[in-house]
Amino acid sequence: MNWLQKVAVPIRITPEMHRFSQECSAALYGKYNAGQLEYNKEFFASELKVDNWTIPVSVTMKYPTPGMGLASAETPSWWEHENKPDDWERAWELAECNITIYETLPPRNNQRTIERAILHELVHCVDPKLDEKRSKDRMLFDSPWHRRERRKIKEPGYTDSPYHYTAPWEQDAFMSSEAYDQVAMWHRNGVPRERAIQELHSHTDDNSIEREYRKDDKLWRRYMRAMAEAFNSIYDNPEYAGGNL
Repeated sequence: MNWLQKVAVPIRITPEMHRFSQECSAALYGKYNAGQLEYNKEFFASELKVDNWTIPVSVTMKYPTPGMGLASAETPSWWEHENKPDDWERAWELAECNITIYETLPPRNNQRTIERAILHELVHCVDPKLDEKRSKDRMLFDSPWHRRERRKIKEPGYTDSPYHYTAPWEQDAFMSSEAYDQVAMWHRNGVPRERAIQELHSHTDDNSIEREYRKDDKLWRRYMRAMAEAFNSIYDNPEYAGGNL
């Protein structure tokens, strides 16, 4: 068995998730160019189909908020949990998912960056570890680790910090979206399959997220597994032939 196959597989970004992120990003720019983009109003809504689940997803834009990054995701049950912190019965129950984009008018980020941020949040949306109805283990949000580290999440500087990149509920979102973005870039730039395989085998950490994972062999192996999954999803998909990604 290849060493990559021995590592728990991060969540795979599907073509449906990729299309959703593209359509959402295009909708944001389309409404902005038409003068129809407004703060605190939904600008895109659709259903995301994953396995046997159909998840309604709504996307709203708000003005940039300190500590929130470019995007966030929540469910109605998580909102209730945040406002009733002593109620640990319902933390993340995935009946629907609401994504918020924190952006200026005019947009300060390009369409590709918005798309990548949406992909990250969609991984949260489909993560079975966060959904009490699908998780085989105890809810991550109800774990002793989360209760102990909760204060750090609320502290200034948490976003894009080592704690952020390595938190159990963030690993899949960062690993899957970062790996997908890397491999998609190779494909868009016309890197042939054989060369992409060489890049995959010799890949080194070249940004802050990857450097953080490189400090821990287990995290790095898991990230490289995400890279391999992204490679298979992109280079083996005829829908993306000719760099159409």
